[in-house]
Amino acid sequence: MTIPAKASSARIALAMAILYFVWGSTYLAIRVGVGAIPPAMFAGLRFLVAGVSLALISWGRREAMPRRAAEWATAALVGCVLLVFGNGLVCWAEQTVASGLTALIICTTPLWLMSMESLVPGGERLGLAEVAWLCLGLVGIAILVSPQLTAGHSSSAGVAALIVAAMSWSLGSTIGRHGTMPSSVLVASAIEMLAGGIGLLGVAGLRGEWTAFDAARVPLASWLAWAYLVTFGSLLAFSAYSWLLVNARPTVVVTYAYVNPVVAVLLGVLVLKEPVGPTTLLGAAVTLGAVIAVTQRRSRPAPPARHLAGGAGPEPRQSSEACPDAAP
Repeated sequence: MTIPAKASSARIALAMAILYFVWGSTYLAIRVGVGAIPPAMFAGLRFLVAGVSLALISWGRREAMPRRAAEWATAALVGCVLLVFGNGLVCWAEQTVASGLTALIICTTPLWLMSMESLVPGGERLGLAEVAWLCLGLVGIAILVSPQLTAGHSSSAGVAALIVAAMSWSLGSTIGRHGTMPSSVLVASAIEMLAGGIGLLGVAGLRGEWTAFDAARVPLASWLAWAYLVTFGSLLAFSAYSWLLVNARPTVVVTYAYVNPVVAVLLGVLVLKEPVGPTTLLGAAVTLGAVIAVTQRRSRPAPPARHLAGGAGPEPRQSSEACPDAAP
């Protein structure tokens, strides 16, 4: 990838700082929000508003709209897998799992992505080193959750949901990487968020969240957390991420995957007084070590499996990239 001369080091550093802090703080915001707002409703309203905002921005910028039904369908499917199963399960799990532990489990997404990529025809197969890093990541998760489950600080169902969420992000990313997606990253993300938001609101209806919800009893902190996720988590950080995909090297951009959990753990300790003991630190070191090794090995550009409609597609996604709004 060629780095444009106009992309100064200061601008890249600022954009990376936004990714590090904002996406790292989303776990804290979710934890605060779902303490009073039902999880599917909380996430669904967030992505519906963010999706509408991105759609209006893309319309104002005259971004190219999808030409084929397959592009709309793939983007909508990716949005449902990423946001309904990925983010939705994170929001549900954070009712019973600490925000820092959530971030550390979700940071294993590149490991699952690597595994799913190897199952796709023509995808990069796993070598012994990749298998070893995957196993090490699983060991790290076991070290992380064992004291939390024993002490009753987290539920086993919540931990299982987070592992499924990480796998869902990997599956959605694999579908988007190899499927026929819109050529505009902005348009694709708008469709993904709209589809995911509508799907999550449907789940909220099925779970009875609408009938049980009383807006008057929601504290200001929960509403502020929701607004923060819409404006900063989905719009500001997404803009920084999209800019970095074009103006920074992949080896720099992918560092958010293992910096975000560190930020999340620190914020959880400082703001919510979440416990962090020696076992947690050991598990975090093992898990992050495996993720860092994988992202560094596979952060080189790789061409899409097939061309997008119209011939030329956007910048190729990296194997360690979850999605433009990968963070919860």
